[in-house]
Amino acid sequence: TPSKPILAAANSDNNEATIQDNDNNYKSYWREYAQNMATKLHGTLEEDKDAQNFEAKVTTNNDITFISASSKHNVSLGAQKKDGSATVPDQKFFDELALKAKDCGINFGNIQTPEFKARLMIACLKNNVIMTGQPKLDEEFFNSIEKDSATYLKAWQNKQNTQQQQQTQPTPTPAPPATPQQPSQKNYEKTRDERERFLDIKSKTPQGLTLQEQHELDYIRFTKEREQALEEAIARTGDKDPRTAEHTKASGLHGENYTFHPQNHRRNNGWKLHLDVVPNRDDPTTKAVSEFLETVGVDHKIFNGGENGKGMTIYVGSYDDTIKLAKEINSRFGKDIAEPPLYTDQKGEEIDFNSKVTGRFYFSGTYLAHYPRGSIKGITPAESSVDEEMSNCLTAWAKQEKIIGNDYNNGIITAITRCNNFHDHYIFRNLESYCSHKLYQKHLGEFYCGKDADKFEEQIFGGALPPKGSKDRATWDKIADLYIQKSENDYPRGIQAMNDLKSKYTPIDFTKVPPLVRLQKSNTGNQA
Repeated sequence: TPSKPILAAANSDNNEATIQDNDNNYKSYWREYAQNMATKLHGTLEEDKDAQNFEAKVTTNNDITFISASSKHNVSLGAQKKDGSATVPDQKFFDELALKAKDCGINFGNIQTPEFKARLMIACLKNNVIMTGQPKLDEEFFNSIEKDSATYLKAWQNKQNTQQQQQTQPTPTPAPPATPQQPSQKNYEKTRDERERFLDIKSKTPQGLTLQEQHELDYIRFTKEREQALEEAIARTGDKDPRTAEHTKASGLHGENYTFHPQNHRRNNGWKLHLDVVPNRDDPTTKAVSEFLETVGVDHKIFNGGENGKGMTIYVGSYDDTIKLAKEINSRFGKDIAEPPLYTDQKGEEIDFNSKVTGRFYFSGTYLAHYPRGSIKGITPAESSVDEEMSNCLTAWAKQEKIIGNDYNNGIITAITRCNNFHDHYIFRNLESYCSHKLYQKHLGEFYCGKDADKFEEQIFGGALPPKGSKDRATWDKIADLYIQKSENDYPRGIQAMNDLKSKYTPIDFTKVPPLVRLQKSNTGNQA
């Protein structure tokens, strides 16, 4: 039950009755909403200051959206094209509306326009907002709305139906003893779905899951959610690079290459960042970030091979500089930069430095791997040979120590979600990331992980590692030592590259960062 009055939403032809809430500040509440929308859509905001209720319109290149609110919990939206014909507000209006209603829910009221209902419902589903009065999802409704909206809602409906079927199907179990016991590991096959079922059953027993098992279960579910989100995005946009397609549709700008390399360039060395911005420097936000980076002399590229969601790539270097730069970018431009959706590439393989900036550590041109592998985000393996010699040695050591089974067949090109031994593949990739991490930590130190190595390790690996002080952790450390020794003996070029990077690195000169200007209210109005 919502703790506050449900937000009543309506399209402008069918306004809901006013909900009195005695909130004299409701106009500022909806003014903030309108200002946010004007900023996000690169439009202009006009407010009727003389109106009794809050009345405003946001004008963009495509259309005009009208916002009318009679209280904090009652709002109506309407839109028209430049030629005066009626249309439905942009999806972003609904998404922002749903965010405002996360703690109370949305009542669909007397909305008549099917597409209006569909977009509002999509926004609620995206943000887990309680709905009342929402439409029934049937063929009649699907046929009355736009194709993209129907595709999204059908995909959501199919997912719900599948989950319900799984929940209603009885799971055969042996007669339990007096105290529930952990299911025998012999009873599960080595695929991802069956491993998930095994862990889910174990989580309900008295002993529950270890931290490593919980990490594995969370990773399985996260991977499935990403796969589903990507499928829906591709279906929605009709493009294998759905995020770029969405940016193009919203901005009218196609991806366009741009690169900047100062004299002390940082490419292919250490930490790099990604931003989910429009991959074209003609976009105001993209241009503003690019100009800021040029001011402080930081390499970056726009589009130029960037994968789904990586509109801008920033080549930084040291961990401390990366932390500082990510914070500066978020402080200055975060309100205009999108938070990467779940289906973007960086959400699957990079760590979040904050909600808008992601990144990873790698050595292109020195080590062969360019992307993290498996469940550990942010750390690219130190694979040094085309014939996968390091991975093959690591496989042999892991089998010898019984970390993985003797039947495990490693192969870098094997997709983890289709591996015939999911659990062993999951463990092996974590071990590979850990060994690479220890190699980087030894030869790069603070450049790689900052001053607090323990804190860094906890943030990157979390529950994926055996507990410190345990026998299993000692075994992992033993293998990591073998990995480092082999790397040093067989691939001195990699060690030299790390030493050169650390010794020749030029830190970012943050004294060149221009002052951050914010608007502050005063008795005479807004002042910088």
